[in-house]
Amino acid sequence: MRRSWCFIIIFCLVAPAFLPGHAEAGVYKWIQIGKYQTRIVDSGDQGESAGEGTFAYYYYTDFTYAQIDQAGWMLGCKNWTDVNGNLIPVKIAGAGHGSADENVDTIPIPDADGTTIRTFRRYSLPNITVDGVGIDPYLFTGAYGYKVDPDYIDQWGGTADIMVESKINTSMGITINQRCFAWSQRNHDDYIIFDWTLTNTGNIDLDDDIELNGQTIQDLYFWRAGSISPSLKLRMGRLHSRNLSS
Repeated sequence: MRRSWCFIIIFCLVAPAFLPGHAEAGVYKWIQIGKYQTRIVDSGDQGESAGEGTFAYYYYTDFTYAQIDQAGWMLGCKNWTDVNGNLIPVKIAGAGHGSADENVDTIPIPDADGTTIRTFRRYSLPNITVDGVGIDPYLFTGAYGYKVDPDYIDQWGGTADIMVESKINTSMGITINQRCFAWSQRNHDDYIIFDWTLTNTGNIDLDDDIELNGQTIQDLYFWRAGSISPSLKLRMGRLHSRNLSS
């Protein structure tokens, strides 16, 4: 019996290394200012399986008002033509509540440094000293890899104290710029704004080639749904848009 348990434990530790690439995805950054805090995932979803600490991040944010447990999003359109010229009556792209296929369907775009998501802050983190001993502020903020750039934040988010940004290609050929803004000011510290810009680039992968050049996206729908803990539930319905031309 003990051998069986040892085998199960070893398998659980080793198996993830042999799973498909998208199973290792879910890179995210924390927004940890104000009373409402959450992580922002590079692929646009807040999936349950996205990243370390997914099921235990109440530990880090116990004092906050709410925390996004899980979220999914979908794009839908009609009469979509794939790269082989096949007409698809209804095309769907997006990410479910559990996970996202970041190899094919929702593809975070790395920058020149290979980074798929970045944090920009208005101010540097403060120095923390306890009884004369310096404390690493990252222990309290989870803010590794941020850049202080108020001018860049002003360009997109006005007065926000923090902005998290990523860019995503989709199998539909829609490229998404995701920017999330939060504030520490006491009258504006209990919400986070998600700003998504959708562009019909026709790029369905990570190279610069345009696979779906000139295709008009007909009857585009956007849908997003999520659950917010501990007790408040958020359900966002679909929003209809006009045709989106390249």
